Amino acid sequence: MLSFRYTVLFLSALTVFSCTSAAKREHNKALSEIAEPTGPTKDESLKSYAEQTEENTLITVKPNGKTQVEAKAVVPPPAIEVPAHVVEKPTALEKPIPTETASASQATTETHSRKPGPVAWSQAVEWLKHGNTRFTSGRLRKDGQSLADIKRLAAGQKPHTIILSCSDSRVPPELVFDQKLGEIFVIRVAGEMLDAGSVGSIEYAVEHFGTNLVLVLGHTSCGTIKSAHATLGGGSAGSPDMDKLVADIQPRIKAYAGKTPTTGYIKESWANVKGVAKDLIDRSPILASAVKSGDLKIAEAMYDTASGVVTFW
Repeated sequence: MLSFRYTVLFLSALTVFSCTSAAKREHNKALSEIAEPTGPTKDESLKSYAEQTEENTLITVKPNGKTQVEAKAVVPPPAIEVPAHVVEKPTALEKPIPTETASASQATTETHSRKPGPVAWSQAVEWLKHGNTRFTSGRLRKDGQSLADIKRLAAGQKPHTIILSCSDSRVPPELVFDQKLGEIFVIRVAGEMLDAGSVGSIEYAVEHFGTNLVLVLGHTSCGTIKSAHATLGGGSAGSPDMDKLVADIQPRIKAYAGKTPTTGYIKESWANVKGVAKDLIDRSPILASAVKSGDLKIAEAMYDTASGVVTFW
């Protein structure tokens, strides 16, 4: 009887040891894969690209509730090359110092030269429209967010659109436009306020990623616009920093001072969005130069918080 008990204990210990060893091997294998990602193969990348192209389809919702495929958006091949800004360039000290005879405009051109990306702004607008249609019809893409996509984008990014939008939790651009990893570069601040951080972020993406579309996205029932409108005649929004926030917006909506606000503050919000688009060009020589060249477009749009539909300028 004693011998039988020892035998059972020995077999139990052996089983626990084997399971523990197997678990350790799987754990070490997982750590190795995380530490040394190999990235997708060329065939995997092409398959992912094909799936994205298939999903990036314009769906029109008919009055009877049925849907009909009307057009397909062509998605560019995944950019796996190292972005231009990663390549070694001369430091500021190594750049030739402009002579006294050089004009200020020449110096500005040299400092702010950029190479436009492969996606035209008109194509980027179509992708956003298609994505919003998928969002409102409940037919969202399933591609663009896998581990393979994460690895594919590890070398760099080439977003087709820069979006400046409000921080409102109801208006996340990635969901509103059904866009995935590496496709849009988003700056979010209440009321689309323009400060050094938001303007500099847009300039950086335009310069270094070659993005050709900047979209200023407002939305209806914006609390920040409401606060800016309420304090047009004076008074505080609640704190010194919030006062700075509404002070940036107020010059764009001053035409509505003393007037009853429109439903959902929609006209005030449109005035702010269009004013932000204009102020971006006025404030930034980089953006002004790119817009003048015809490669960059600064567009405006409005998100309806009641329907989810985005209306473009």
